[in-house]
Amino acid sequence: MFAFLFTYPMINNIVVSYTASSHWVYDLMAIMHGNVAQEAIRRQMKVFVVAIVIFVVILYLVYMLSLPAQDDIEFLQSVFFYLAIFEWLCAAIITISIFLYIKRITANNRLYGKVIMMEALVFSFANIIAGIFNYYMSKGYIGNLLHDRDNHKQGLYASIMIPLFIVTEFVPALAFGKTMQVLAKVLNGEADERVEQ
Repeated sequence: MFAFLFTYPMINNIVVSYTASSHWVYDLMAIMHGNVAQEAIRRQMKVFVVAIVIFVVILYLVYMLSLPAQDDIEFLQSVFFYLAIFEWLCAAIITISIFLYIKRITANNRLYGKVIMMEALVFSFANIIAGIFNYYMSKGYIGNLLHDRDNHKQGLYASIMIPLFIVTEFVPALAFGKTMQVLAKVLNGEADERVEQ
């Protein structure tokens, strides 16, 4: 149970990173075609939802199967290793998406392209940092970290975990919020690229 509670936010971060970056293809279609392509976008969204559901189910199955049956810390190390791999795969997918979609979005709307590039870099960096953290936890540091937390060194534990969660969860959430704000302005015609350059 401890392994599940300690690692569940990290697996959710992977899912959110993947799904948040997947909206770029639909943003590109909406910017390029406007209201003309609404039916095509709806059909594509159905495929997208099915693909995301399949990806999430596979991801959670691998995650749940890797959870240790015992509460021993040594068994928790394999979970962190799988999380590190998932984080780095997600960072690779986001980086590839930069070349697939963001350059084309920037060609159609420079303002939104800049914001999407910022979002992509933030999410890639967050996944790489989380992957490094999980990799080190898989090498046995999880025991030291939890030992420090339980033996009156909560300050040390907090000085590691709070910045980690700020970098890997809070900053990406702010970047996603800013992206959605700019997308709404672009789609409503409120954003003037000449003014905001």
